[in-house]
Amino acid sequence: GMVDLLQAARVDDGTDLRQVLAERVREVLHVDVVAIVTPAEAGWHAASSPRIAVRELDAALQPDATPATISDALGQGWIARPASADDADSLLLIVRPRADQTLSSPMLRMTQATAELCATLVGQARRHEEALERQRLARQLEFAGEVQRHLLRQDSTRPRGLRVSTSYEPAGAVGGDLYAILRAGDQTLLALGDVSGKGAPAALLMAEAKALLQRHAQRTTDPAELLARVSADLTADLDRSHAFLTLAVARFDAASGALSLANAGHAPVLLKSQDGVRLLEPQDPPIGVVEGVSFAQRELVLSAADTLLIASDGISDREDPDDHRFGIDRLVGIMQQSEAQPRNLVAKIRSATERFAHGRVQGDDMTLVVAQAKSAAVA
Repeated sequence: GMVDLLQAARVDDGTDLRQVLAERVREVLHVDVVAIVTPAEAGWHAASSPRIAVRELDAALQPDATPATISDALGQGWIARPASADDADSLLLIVRPRADQTLSSPMLRMTQATAELCATLVGQARRHEEALERQRLARQLEFAGEVQRHLLRQDSTRPRGLRVSTSYEPAGAVGGDLYAILRAGDQTLLALGDVSGKGAPAALLMAEAKALLQRHAQRTTDPAELLARVSADLTADLDRSHAFLTLAVARFDAASGALSLANAGHAPVLLKSQDGVRLLEPQDPPIGVVEGVSFAQRELVLSAADTLLIASDGISDREDPDDHRFGIDRLVGIMQQSEAQPRNLVAKIRSATERFAHGRVQGDDMTLVVAQAKSAAVA
């Protein structure tokens, strides 16, 4: 009989395992009625019970329960509860013997053993289903991550007058960071943003922000106006999600070397020139924090070899095993000591953060956009 129960547990077609086991238990124990239910389904709320609880089912079960399940078991019967089960997850095996059967001690022991086996089989099936669901979700997130990386790369272009390198390392399968490199004639737009939060909600808001940035960049390349337009379209969704977006947008003009920068709460943004490395602090709050912001704009000039670095705070906030942060000062030091082109500078920063973390798991998305002027003006 136990072998029959084990074989009955091998159902993979969506059949209700408890129902299948109940039918087999009826055959194994040679009884009239079997139900495998939770205490709540049975209306049985005893705080505790002995290994085998003997009760009249008329008192233990709801009299108006669904006839196809519980009310079939009404009448004199037995409730067997697995001793190892938690109250919240326990399963009751309800048995009503045939009229010609005597409820003997061996039958009680057999009922209890059957209850234990049924609880084990149902628990194993539930864990198996949960594992399959986790695998399904993991595959979906992996696919979403590939789509996200493709979306981030698809509009990257070869800008005029600039050497540009990027790096994107989400903390999970999907991330809340975005970057874009967009070109319009002699002008190149560089943008990097960070949606608060993590996981799928942040990734969806990131995709929306990226799409808005691309759409509005077809109408204007003015960084402050771009921030205003993205803010107008995105603030309501950010508010509903209790999130915000930091976003820095820079426009470089290859003909003049002019650099225009608007920054909505994003840091760090660093500029290296002959005067050294300086931090360009954000001039406005993140998008989604304050409505109706009029965004400011810095006007700068990039000379030959001047380098602009925009990073997400996942870089500066990277922690070592003792909870020390990598910090902006270390980024400044790497830029000061490096004369490398952007791709080599990106590699140095990534290597430095990994050494600093000393094996600690990455806690936030890490994104870099590094741009270096080829000359003051490029024809």
